[in-house]
Amino acid sequence: MQSYQLKYHKNSLLLISMIVFPVICAGIMFAFLSILPQSLPEWAMLTLVCSSIGIMIALSFWMINTQLIVKCSVNIDERGVNLEINKSSLFYKQKYFFADWENVNHITEKFDGRNGSYYYQIAFKTPSFKANFNALNRGEEQAEKFYTELRYFQETYNLQKLPKFDNQEYVSNSWANA
Repeated sequence: MQSYQLKYHKNSLLLISMIVFPVICAGIMFAFLSILPQSLPEWAMLTLVCSSIGIMIALSFWMINTQLIVKCSVNIDERGVNLEINKSSLFYKQKYFFADWENVNHITEKFDGRNGSYYYQIAFKTPSFKANFNALNRGEEQAEKFYTELRYFQETYNLQKLPKFDNQEYVSNSWANA
């Protein structure tokens, strides 16, 4: 059994948080601005709006880098894939997840243009979700080894599922012998 230290996230959770969080922050900012006195100078109002936007951006980066993209340990063996999130997160309540190879739908390697590196995606059947794994800082070699071993075990499982044929001698047709 090989254990790999990687970064983990779900695209769906990342997308939802990138939409919902700014909408909530903007709503709070507008509610706060609506209760301010109208006699407030324009420069003070502009300063409050700019600082609110700056705080929203800083909180978004913090949330993505510490709560949505988290460090994890992934163990792979002939039984399946075991995922363990290394620290607590607001968004990932389940710290441990195991899936046997029957539960793995497909495995893909994708290029991340933003970082200029690859990430590896495992789609599970039950519960239905896609887990994304990236290399930690300067851990590209370990991530590539992870993907290679992941493909090896999945292909081995798929080969074991193929129907077995009995060794039978070739029986010639009667018309060919005549």
